[in-house]
Amino acid sequence: MTTDVTTNQTDPSVATQDALKGEKVTSDATKTYTESDVQKIVSDRLAKAGREAKAFEAKEEALRQREEAQAQRDREQEEREYEKVRGNPDALSKWQAERDLKKERDALQKDRDALEREKVEHQVALEAAQKLTNAAQISAIATKYKVDVAILNDFGLNVEQTEKIAQRLSSLPPAELAKLTKPQQPANENPPKKRDSGVTLGGGSTNLGDLSPKDRLKEIDRRIREQS
Repeated sequence: MTTDVTTNQTDPSVATQDALKGEKVTSDATKTYTESDVQKIVSDRLAKAGREAKAFEAKEEALRQREEAQAQRDREQEEREYEKVRGNPDALSKWQAERDLKKERDALQKDRDALEREKVEHQVALEAAQKLTNAAQISAIATKYKVDVAILNDFGLNVEQTEKIAQRLSSLPPAELAKLTKPQQPANENPPKKRDSGVTLGGGSTNLGDLSPKDRLKEIDRRIREQS
């Protein structure tokens, strides 16, 4: 996407400062981004996340190969040591005890390494998902305020901060901009219930447990009619 915004190549902050001072943005700031534009931006972020995931997988494969090579060296070393002590019962017993202890330590370290890898993988997945979410949200902000999404991405801010910048760079008429930035009043999800009228039946009680089966049905029916 091309823009006509002039920036100082030796000092990128100049363009940012000028924009925030209220200078008119004459590029694509008035462009309305279509669904295909948003999809392309998200697709680009997906591709980047995919490349990062492949790089991580390559590192995992290299680590696996190193671990296999080390395991092979350990097996060869164990065979050599066994050959040295197999004719000596005392030495063989001592060697077996040391070998078992080493295996326990290695298994514990392997579990720790696996847990650490799971943490890293989980963090990478979270960061990739967050990048995609942020990209989609910033694209929506650009469309909402009719600001060039490339300009918003250049700031490198979070979604909340980006929306504030978009409000200041927006070319929308003040009245329309005011409607977009007006705080939404939360809907009352729990409207107050109608109070019971307190009308009694028979012996003066509206406690259903104190009523006869016939009067209980009447009381239930009355309450339903009152609240309908």
